Amino acid sequence: MGGTAYSCQTGAFANQTTGPGNNMLDGSWFAGTVSVASADQAVTCTASNLSFTLAQNGPTVTGSYAWSDLTCRGPGTPPSFGAMSGAIANGAVIANSFAFDLGNTGFHFSGTIGNNAIYGPCSLDIAFAPPTGQAMLNGGWTATPQ
Repeated sequence: MGGTAYSCQTGAFANQTTGPGNNMLDGSWFAGTVSVASADQAVTCTASNLSFTLAQNGPTVTGSYAWSDLTCRGPGTPPSFGAMSGAIANGAVIANSFAFDLGNTGFHFSGTIGNNAIYGPCSLDIAFAPPTGQAMLNGGWTATPQ
């Protein structure tokens, strides 16, 4: 991604373990459009056609992800980072809470499993050219089975 660093905050986990055979994250998930924005809405980024294929093995989550484009708007932002795909990294699940990274991008998702969907908050800490520089972007997302 051209030297751009991403990092997001994780959600809180419950103090429960996932039971054997309780692999609710397994499968293909479609999140569609996921948008994040700075607090003042001056900078926004949108991942288009975002999808995940996840596999849960006890407390570990692995798999892959893909998006068709990551576009950003605001002072000093590039117009597009383009399509990207790769492996899920640092995936963890405890009870109905989970978190994972989109490969080595540092783009981090956390959330909850429920109602035939996975969903939650995401914060994206991203560096842009001046005048924006470092920006903290926040948003939410929902994915449903494909």
